[in-house]
Amino acid sequence: MTREINQLNAVARDECQQAGVAYVDITGLTRIAAGDASEFAPDGLHYSGKHMQKWAQQALLTVKTLL
Repeated sequence: MTREINQLNAVARDECQQAGVAYVDITGLTRIAAGDASEFAPDGLHYSGKHMQKWAQQALLTVKTLL
């Protein structure tokens, strides 16, 4: 599955570049979250607020480079 996700990210990155929009790669964050229950909501499927905050911080870094 890692290979497929990497391929999807490459396509998404290329599409964003062609469209002139920023691409924020959160895959590394999601891979690190595996096995850490605190990164997930009680249902064990969805990410927790703690994890989503990391996504927001990653996006903020990208936004700051664009300002």
